[in-house]
Amino acid sequence: MSADPSAPPGLSELHGDAAAEPQSIGRIIAALAAQAPDRPSLSCAGVSITRHQLEHQSNRLARAYAELGVGVGDFVSIALPNSIEFYLAAVATWKLGAVPQPLSYRLPIPERQAIVELAEPRLIVGVDQTVHPDRTCVPKGFSPDAGLSSEPLPDAVSPAWKAPTSGGSTGRPKLIVAGQPGTFPPVPGAAFGITSGGVQLVTGPLYHSSPFGMSSLGLFSGQHLVVLPKFDPVAALDAITTYQVTWLNLVPTMMVRMLRAIEAEPERFDLATLDVVWHMAAPCPAWVKEAWIDLLGPDKVLEMYGGSENQALTVITGTEWLAHRGSVGKAVLGEIAVFDVDGKPAPAGELGEIFMRSAEPMYRYVGAEVRRVNGWESIGDLGWMDDDGYLYLSDRRTDLIISGGANIYPAEIEAVLSAHPKVDSCAVVGLPDDDLGQRVHALVEVSSEAAEDEILGYVAERLVRYKVPRMVEFVDTPLRDDAGKLRRSALRDAAVERMRRKAMNSRHEFMSDQWLMVLRTLFEERAGDTTEVLGTGSITLAEHFTDAPTPSGEDGWYVTVRNGAVVEFRRGESPVEADFTQRGRFADAARLAETPSAESADAVALEREVRPGVDLHALAAVGEIFADVHDEMARRTTHHASRNDSQEDK
Repeated sequence: MSADPSAPPGLSELHGDAAAEPQSIGRIIAALAAQAPDRPSLSCAGVSITRHQLEHQSNRLARAYAELGVGVGDFVSIALPNSIEFYLAAVATWKLGAVPQPLSYRLPIPERQAIVELAEPRLIVGVDQTVHPDRTCVPKGFSPDAGLSSEPLPDAVSPAWKAPTSGGSTGRPKLIVAGQPGTFPPVPGAAFGITSGGVQLVTGPLYHSSPFGMSSLGLFSGQHLVVLPKFDPVAALDAITTYQVTWLNLVPTMMVRMLRAIEAEPERFDLATLDVVWHMAAPCPAWVKEAWIDLLGPDKVLEMYGGSENQALTVITGTEWLAHRGSVGKAVLGEIAVFDVDGKPAPAGELGEIFMRSAEPMYRYVGAEVRRVNGWESIGDLGWMDDDGYLYLSDRRTDLIISGGANIYPAEIEAVLSAHPKVDSCAVVGLPDDDLGQRVHALVEVSSEAAEDEILGYVAERLVRYKVPRMVEFVDTPLRDDAGKLRRSALRDAAVERMRRKAMNSRHEFMSDQWLMVLRTLFEERAGDTTEVLGTGSITLAEHFTDAPTPSGEDGWYVTVRNGAVVEFRRGESPVEADFTQRGRFADAARLAETPSAESADAVALEREVRPGVDLHALAAVGEIFADVHDEMARRTTHHASRNDSQEDK
């Protein structure tokens, strides 16, 4: 690394050696194969291919794609998992002058269809033709005709070297089409510490911009790419040791899990070959950053901040970070500024919204409009700058929690939670609250058993009271996606729904217990009135109404009576507050008992529902009991809800 911490190697030129003549990606791959044909190019899941094999296999695959209609400027959607096959598809696309458009292979069909309709790709790779019958598709594992030539193709240049997708804060898909064509100077990754002959471990999913972009630069620079099919901390550390990895790109969640694995088996892993470790994509808790600096040394740990659109980028070295703890650095590409709510530059230390701009267009959207104000763009982050011009992140503007009038930033609470030794991952969201507007709610994934009081106590020792979550919800599913990003709005919506269902179930459990108590009391008081109807054996009340509907088609409430006493009260699978339809039929029984009419449609219907031999007067007596129970339950339910509200306030 550079002796000057403010100028990491190559960061002044983010596109490699500007003086060198750029070449097409196809020619770069061919030149690397000619220089060292037997050097490994790609390894994944125990399989490797050389530079020579990459060159010749991608040539044959490109010809197969060309026969399917792919040409210069066409989008090729690649919906493949991390694999050698993914890179072969991308290189074949570049060699035809087309544009690779990575897609998550896990997308549900409707979601993928929305992106396909937006991109209108000439070819979809990794999808069966029957799934998108109106598009040209080749499945995972597609192999070109062996008779196709593997010789070099005519040179072609992609007008845009990549076009990843993004849902962003709107949730609507869009393509981010790179402004740079498919040409690069020699060793284009030098700006990021990527060196020819080095070894890069690819940890993230290739359908995300950073893993795809950084690994592609490594490929063009002559690195050996070691690709994890899926991130696993132990597998990553073993790969570093086995392949003598020199260059690594992580997100904070990966960093935390790798630290835990190292703590568990400190003698197992050898990280001595690592020269450069980048982290990006999400705020990094200070304790995690410091642990990695202690592990590798400050000159090897670097952080980058920016959007997928690359309007601007900041970089900070570990040495700089120790002097400006918490900062993400200074701009090394484009311009970055912080503006207040009035759109004016915010003074040093004052929180505002982060804006970026570039001297030349770095991208274009498909499916969205670029929003600029005097050339400035916002990606929705909040932060501030210090007196030295170093940028600090606070949180996403849309993630801000306002509770009781106080602004609460989830990232601050998450940083504290993630430092707990049992916490693997966490997310903090704001849930609706009648009193406070929003209340702080923590979702926590733990590595070993932990109690809510333990987690809350840990946070309370480190943060002011109003920032301490009102509740910790333990989860057993990953909170972050494969790229380490939180989809906070989806987590918030799911948490709201779970809380709603929990409250409903709690109320139904209470009502079931209370109904049983009241029913038992009233049936015992009026045993003489009900024995004639319900008999002395065990009978479920629902049997008296074989076809009786229930409200909104849901299951109703049922009572079982044995020897004239209520022994069970339950409801069906679908929660309902009461079976008012059944109660109404009791009322019908009472009315028809007083004014019977054999011709009445109601009478005919009721007779079909009532068990043969049951006296309508006696049945009406049961209905009176249910009426009394309903009135009593209305009183008890109101009292229960009021008591719960007061306990929640405490």
